[in-house]
Amino acid sequence: MAITKLMHMKECPEWKPQHLYNAIHYILDEEKTKEIWIGGNAGVECQEVFENFMETKRFWNKEEGRQGYHFVISFSPGEVDENKCFEVAEEFCSRYLGDRYDYVFAVHNDKDHIHAHVIFNSVSRIDGLKYYYADGDWEKEIQPITDQICKEHGLSPLQFEEERIGVSYASWAAEKKGKINWSHIIRADVDLAIERAASMEEFTEIMNRLGYTLRFGYSQKREENYITFSFQKEDGTICRRRSYNLAPGYSVEEIARKIRMKNLDPVYQPGNEEVEPFHRKLEKQFSEKAGSILKQSAVLKATKTYKRLYQAVSYYKLPNPYAVPAYQVRRDMLRLDRLIEECSYLRLKNLRSVNAIEKRSQELEQQLKQTYIKRKGIREIQEIYLKSVLPDDVDRYETLLQMLEEKIEVDAAYEAAEDELKELETHLPYQFRENSKKLLECEREIEILKKEKRILDRVNSTERGEEKIITLEHTRTIRR
Repeated sequence: MAITKLMHMKECPEWKPQHLYNAIHYILDEEKTKEIWIGGNAGVECQEVFENFMETKRFWNKEEGRQGYHFVISFSPGEVDENKCFEVAEEFCSRYLGDRYDYVFAVHNDKDHIHAHVIFNSVSRIDGLKYYYADGDWEKEIQPITDQICKEHGLSPLQFEEERIGVSYASWAAEKKGKINWSHIIRADVDLAIERAASMEEFTEIMNRLGYTLRFGYSQKREENYITFSFQKEDGTICRRRSYNLAPGYSVEEIARKIRMKNLDPVYQPGNEEVEPFHRKLEKQFSEKAGSILKQSAVLKATKTYKRLYQAVSYYKLPNPYAVPAYQVRRDMLRLDRLIEECSYLRLKNLRSVNAIEKRSQELEQQLKQTYIKRKGIREIQEIYLKSVLPDDVDRYETLLQMLEEKIEVDAAYEAAEDELKELETHLPYQFRENSKKLLECEREIEILKKEKRILDRVNSTERGEEKIITLEHTRTIRR
């Protein structure tokens, strides 16, 4: 089934069109395509296409903000050849973009599925207006075109995937890993036990040592044997998963077969025949996320926070993982991003001891107190000017300030808000405007300080050996 994705390239802080240039360079890479599979109205070479895009932007004085858009039209393996894919991409560009926008497209056959990339300028070369995609535009404007093209070529209709918002081209190109959950951890622990066990009895024993209780049963409804893996958390709650709910390949019979095959063939490793063992996948994923911070934070090796990060990342490589607190290390796997954030913070602030952490905590408290006092003073002055300003104008002005503050890129919505803000400012008192901006700065500073305080509180709890565990009945503090 054919798939279409639409992405955008925002400006880069160092050099505004960097992401646009990277994207054009990528789709015209000679290792991925050939000149005969490149088309468009802006040229066929990277520099030529890029210069034509930029010339349009300069002519209309629209060099800032969103730089361009990127369509990917992807077909199922065997559904089309290069020529057919080229024809579809060419017709799509001609009918949808026409002469209004600079564009280039290229067919890639470096994957199992042949696909076409289309990159077009964010600025119209006819009237200088910026391209704007809104919810519903696919169904109203684009899908009728793609459906007709696919019908003419005897292909299945294109399906649209949601636009990826607010990321650079480089960020999109790197596949993001999925969030870890308890099912992932149980699968990883099962694969670790399979790797170390010589029999089902030993598999059960290893899972027990890893903190699990196993119960074997038979499902009348599914007509199959199963294992219930139970893990008791520190707050007393129990996490349970049945083997048939984990993933394909985790039935009782599959687990027994993997153990048997491993013992029969000394060269055999679990998963060689089909997939890599899941605990090795998690191990790689953890290393990719936290490897650099572990290397950079060598000065923090004496801290408990660093130790917990190391154990979570390296758990499946440890010679004796049973010696590590079972629930703590698995909870840290689930919250790996938090631990990375905490270690990064300790390194940034050079906090190597409990005393240093406590000192920083006191400094934060004082900064927060001073900022609250400063905000209160500005609010009291602002009350005087509020009497001469319409309430609706006050609300709208503060909303626009906040909106522009939170925007991560310059686009059509940003430009519209900026124009409205300038219009409002023409009849609002100068001091009111200045106080509003100062209040927004105070709020931003308070949020930054509060976030740092939250990180510091978590670190402090770890370093002092105290953690708050919330149960259904009460809150208690446990000491390790």
